[in-house]
Amino acid sequence: MEDYTIMKHLGSGSYGNVYKVFNIRDHKYYAAKKISKLYIQNSEEECLCKIIHHPNIIQFYKEIFDKQYIYLIMELGDQDFYQRYSKLNKNISLDEIFYALQCIGQAIKYLHDHNIVHADIKIENILICGNTYKLCDFGLSFSCSFVQYCPYSFKQLPIPEIKQHLWGKPTDIWEFGKIVERLLLIYAFPKRKYLTTFDEKYYKLIKLRNLCMHKDFRKRITIDEVLHLLS
Repeated sequence: MEDYTIMKHLGSGSYGNVYKVFNIRDHKYYAAKKISKLYIQNSEEECLCKIIHHPNIIQFYKEIFDKQYIYLIMELGDQDFYQRYSKLNKNISLDEIFYALQCIGQAIKYLHDHNIVHADIKIENILICGNTYKLCDFGLSFSCSFVQYCPYSFKQLPIPEIKQHLWGKPTDIWEFGKIVERLLLIYAFPKRKYLTTFDEKYYKLIKLRNLCMHKDFRKRITIDEVLHLLS
């Protein structure tokens, strides 16, 4: 990391900490995810980052090794979605919600078309980059054609199939539905005192949330159906 200066800690992702860094050679800022070599053995993140290229997914540039850690050098987002809109007094339009969901939906479609499950889709892993939204953090991601057995226990997660130790593409859809649910709350809460009727798009999002979070993962809609509803 001799070419990089750590500017500040940005947060903790799956398996590692993320920092804003400055490259002293090209004079540009990047995000660097610092991962212990002990953890990287249990993660496909390093391999998947090298093959994933999509305008709605944070771009991976290079990896740097030292004795204890691997540093994944990536595109630096302007701001994360959580910082901008998580406070309930922040206003967000339905058009902006639709646009954000379309961006993330396109990212998920790309992953699923390549049989990759993200496995950690949440509002905190959505970054704002210029005038678009991008998905980040592939620490829990894995290759899978539909669903597969997961030996780990995630009892804290309310996703139905997790209790059966199953995880896959439908799990990504459930997590996407949870994002829709949170965005609906962020949209509606500041307006609760005076808003008596909602736009048709609001009810469309409620329908989308319900279809994404069907208890039976076999009956859950696919990402192509998600994007159709958002079109």
